Amino acid sequence: MEKIRTSRIELAALLPNGKMRRHHFVQTNNIESVEKWREEHDNTDIFTSISQYAQLDSAASYINPLFFDIDSVDDLPAAMEATLQLCGRLLDNAFIPQESLELFFSGNKGFHIVVPCE
Repeated sequence: MEKIRTSRIELAALLPNGKMRRHHFVQTNNIESVEKWREEHDNTDIFTSISQYAQLDSAASYINPLFFDIDSVDDLPAAMEATLQLCGRLLDNAFIPQESLELFFSGNKGFHIVVPCE
């Protein structure tokens, strides 16, 4: 399988009329374009995709990081145990290198595991 070269993201903004403005693609390293987008939309209700695109359009090939969201409303230690078990399976069965796993406390009831695209 050929590796998809990606270095572009999609920006979006929620407009005052409730409609979403999408399909604004920029190079990931073009901070000026991102800043211009933020200023144009008063730094309010702006979003970026998690997808990384091969071209500057929505029909381009893209890849996404792998996200896991493990929650337990009433039992945070159970969510932590499930997170550790899933990490073990990713390491042992999917052969994902330990340094590739990103772990985050989600701030309320669980944890996030992210496996980046690269």
